[in-house]
Amino acid sequence: MWARRDPQFPEEELDLTENTFAGRHPLGRIGTPEDVANMVSFLLSDKASWMTGAIVDVDGGVMVGRN
Repeated sequence: MWARRDPQFPEEELDLTENTFAGRHPLGRIGTPEDVANMVSFLLSDKASWMTGAIVDVDGGVMVGRN
């Protein structure tokens, strides 16, 4: 999934770990750097000009499921 892998961890172990985490996300996948960048781009745009003092979770719905 990620562009750079740490060579000290076996590829199979990383894939298993990613798949385990993906199953815990309501959206069924792990977020990508692009997911976070899209939110940052939105927050820096004029479209977010009415937002003030908000905490925005970019977590695929994990925080919603914790209640």
